[in-house]
Amino acid sequence: MKGEQDLAYKLLALDIDGTLFSSKKYILPQTKKMIRNVIKDGLLVTLATGRSYSFAKEIAKDLNIKIPIITHDGALIANCLEQPLFISKLPNEIVQKMIEMITDFQLDFELQQDPYSIINVRYPWKNFFNTKSLSALKYKFVEYRSSKFISNQDMLSYIKLNRIEPQKISIVAENEKKIQFIMKELLTKFHDQIRITYSGMGFEILPKDISKAFGLKVLSSELGIDSTEIIAIGDNHNDIEMIEYAGLGVAMDNAPQKVKKLANYVTRSNDENGIAYVIQRFYYSLKH
Repeated sequence: MKGEQDLAYKLLALDIDGTLFSSKKYILPQTKKMIRNVIKDGLLVTLATGRSYSFAKEIAKDLNIKIPIITHDGALIANCLEQPLFISKLPNEIVQKMIEMITDFQLDFELQQDPYSIINVRYPWKNFFNTKSLSALKYKFVEYRSSKFISNQDMLSYIKLNRIEPQKISIVAENEKKIQFIMKELLTKFHDQIRITYSGMGFEILPKDISKAFGLKVLSSELGIDSTEIIAIGDNHNDIEMIEYAGLGVAMDNAPQKVKKLANYVTRSNDENGIAYVIQRFYYSLKH
């Protein structure tokens, strides 16, 4: 297996949703303890997520992660917003044109940026009351706090007036045919300026050539770490390039079959401390 030949892994990159988070949207205690311990023992750990920096930074603090984190699927890499290691944005003029197309299809979307993202649908308060875990409730509040609602009616004027240039646009849609049609339309018009990733429940629009793998290349170069010295763990389509780039690419057991097939190793699910299992097997066990 690729990755077992060199035992000295130096960097661990973790996706959040479906990987670090359990199905109940919080970090299992055993996983949290293992990550904190392995950081103390010298392994560098980062997050590689499609989430915003504002959201991911709270998780990084909980885990005692000290190095820059990869957010917005690679469009923002930072330890603090004031001095990002790397940042890429979607140009305002293109954002206006794309949002005009998206709103015509009456889709829910999020313009991801920091310190707050812009959404066109309000979070239902019942989501808070249905959350049983205090940890999950805390992260749900962080998500709510870092979002700003703007109606579809006011969205274009708001984007134009405030020169909004997000790192990413996330679109939620359950109709597969509608998703594929809109993706095709957007790529036809903006193929040389954007990249689209499919997430299963919709799709995401990024600046051209941006991905988690790109973010991992930027960060590992800054840290002086080779790709063979990296473990990357994820569960979804937007993790594939990162999994393929790392010396040891790991898929969660709850990942789609396509992701599993492209990984070097498939660990336990996000409800079975899959990350902790990888750390024990490929960091601690191979060191002794």
